[in-house]
Amino acid sequence: MIGRLANAANHHPDIDLRHEGVTVRLATHDADGLSERDVELARKISGAAREMGVLADPTAVQTVQIAMTFLSVPRCPQRNRIHLDISVPHDQAEARIAAAIAAGGHLVSDEHAPAWWTPGRRRGQRADVATWMGRD
Repeated sequence: MIGRLANAANHHPDIDLRHEGVTVRLATHDADGLSERDVELARKISGAAREMGVLADPTAVQTVQIAMTFLSVPRCPQRNRIHLDISVPHDQAEARIAAAIAAGGHLVSDEHAPAWWTPGRRRGQRADVATWMGRD
């Protein structure tokens, strides 16, 4: 079923089949991340799964990509600083921000929302909670 939908959309996901379930990962490589095309195919796959009586768990959705870039940032004199972007489904973003604040953080910036929010901690650690929304 996933293969037929993907072929019809000419968009091919990564599929991980294990005994505990199936994980479908979508990304548009020329967009360097998620696009409306991915969301459209995900909705079709989720709809077909519902018709088959298979339930999705959107809270289990995650993508982990780590890229190391070494550069000097004049306004941030701290050394050995790591910045993370955490991509989540758009309907999970506010819950993730609330969880970060409940864990002792604060909202540093929401000026780029709904594309991303920046929660942080007192010592300067920050991570952007990012979605596919609001990006051109």
